[in-house]
Amino acid sequence: MKFIDMNGKKIEILSKRNGKPAILILAGMGSPFYEWEEIISALEENSQIIMFHRPGLGESEFTNTKKSTENVTKEIIQILEKLNITEPVVLIGHSYGGLCAQHLSKIYPNKIRGLLLLVMLV
Repeated sequence: MKFIDMNGKKIEILSKRNGKPAILILAGMGSPFYEWEEIISALEENSQIIMFHRPGLGESEFTNTKKSTENVTKEIIQILEKLNITEPVVLIGHSYGGLCAQHLSKIYPNKIRGLLLLVMLV
């Protein structure tokens, strides 16, 4: 695990670089990294896997930023910039993370290589 600074707060990042494409996993609300270990293990050999704990989850510091898909989208763009990821990413969105993935792909379609939605909220 590592941390990046986002607006003066530390955000916990999981980043495994073993190739391309970069795969960004957006977990459901309150879902920690360890719940994704099997999927990460299956994908990490030939990909770069990225996950982050949203503010207040895991070791990420809590922020007063309003919780919305728009704000999560802004956080994702900041994270990709701080990790120097310039190529389009594959998004895997689970539950609330799927809503955020859809928002991101609508606002920044040029940053998305592919989109997989799991157990979506309707």
